[in-house]
Amino acid sequence: MDFELPDDIKEFCDVTRDIVRDLLPHEIEFQETGVVPPIVRQTLVDNGYFGMALPEQYGGLGLGALAQAAVQIELARLPPNSGPNCAR
Repeated sequence: MDFELPDDIKEFCDVTRDIVRDLLPHEIEFQETGVVPPIVRQTLVDNGYFGMALPEQYGGLGLGALAQAAVQIELARLPPNSGPNCAR
């Protein structure tokens, strides 16, 4: 059995890891104010993270469950209330 992620999912995870790395310096502002900096939310929106499961025909990324789970692992490095699964 092959438990390796497909190359396209690996690449998306790499891109996500880079985006998260670039956003992590904004965590200080979040910790001080309790408000997600607009740049964090906008970056995630602009890169499609709020529409990962939506079909492409409706403006989403059309990712399957495996890709979503792999990407969520990378997004989990962000503060809890800043990612696409937050209620704010």
